[in-house]
Amino acid sequence: MVFMNLQQLKLIIAVSETGSISKAAGKMFLSQPNASETIKALEKELGFSIFWRAHTGISLTRKGEQFLEHARIMVHHADQMYEIGRGSPPHRFFLGVSSYTPLIEAFLALCRKCGHEPKAELSCREVDVSGGLHSLYQLSLDLLAIVLSTQNLDTVRETASGHNLSMMEICDLPVNVNLRREHPLAEAGPLDLERLRNYPYVDYFSQSVLDMVNQLIVVGKKIRFKSCIKVDERNLRCQIVGTTDAFSIGCRLPKEILNQFGLVSFQLPVEPMKLVVIFRRGEQMNADIQQYIRLLKMEMDDLI
Repeated sequence: MVFMNLQQLKLIIAVSETGSISKAAGKMFLSQPNASETIKALEKELGFSIFWRAHTGISLTRKGEQFLEHARIMVHHADQMYEIGRGSPPHRFFLGVSSYTPLIEAFLALCRKCGHEPKAELSCREVDVSGGLHSLYQLSLDLLAIVLSTQNLDTVRETASGHNLSMMEICDLPVNVNLRREHPLAEAGPLDLERLRNYPYVDYFSQSVLDMVNQLIVVGKKIRFKSCIKVDERNLRCQIVGTTDAFSIGCRLPKEILNQFGLVSFQLPVEPMKLVVIFRRGEQMNADIQQYIRLLKMEMDDLI
C-alpha cells in the first residue's frame, strides 16, 4: 500500500509547473536536496518514475502525466474539505466560453438563480480551445463551453480524452453571414457569396471564423473579402457590421441581437458548427454544471 501526503502531491504539481526541482522547492520553502529526496522516495513507493531527469531539465514521464492529473484533483478536493472547517464551503463555478452570445446568456441566467447565495464565487471568461482545455486540466475552470468546426471535433475530443476530460455535444449550429438591413446585398434578394469580395470583413483577433468556414466548403468557391477589420469584442463587431457595408460570419445570432444592431442573417450552405461542453472525467457533475447545461440547452432551443 502506498502512503502519500498532500505535501508530496503539491511538490509534484509545483515541479511540473516550474520545470525545476530547485524552483519548486523554493516555492514550497524546502531545500533542494530535501525536495529531491521526497520525490525519489515517492517514486520508489509508487514503483515508477514520475519525472525524466536530463541535463536539459526535468519532464514528466507518461505515467507521471497520469499521476499529475489525479494529484491535481486530490489537492483540489482536499482544499475544499479544509474550507468546511472555516464555515460553509464557497459556492464556486468557473466557466470558460467561446465568443458566442447564448453561452454568455446561459451564464447570466445561472447568476440570477444562484448568484445571491452566501460565498457564491461565479466567473465566466472567454477562452480559445487550447487555453480552455489547459485551464480545465489545471483546475482553474470547472466547465468549458465552446463552438467547434466539424473538422476540429475529433482532434479536440482526442486531446480532451488524453487529459482525462469528457466532451458532450449540445447541438449543431448553422453558419450565417451577417449584414446590416440596408446593405446593398441584403436588398438584392438571395445572397450572392461571390459579391462579398467587394466588401470588408470583420473578424476576431483571437480566431478567424472565416478560415474555419472556408475549410467546411467542399463544393464551391471560397468566401473572399475586400479588406479585413480585426476586433476582440462581439458588440464592437456587431456595431461595425450594423453601421457600415462590412459583413461578418458566425453561428446564428439570437433575434434580440439582430434587432439591437439592425442586422439580417443569411445561412451558408456549409456543414454546421458544433456546440460542446467539456468537463473533468471521473468527477461527479456538480449542481452548477448540470444547471448551466440545462440553461444552455434552453437558450439553444429558443434560438434553433
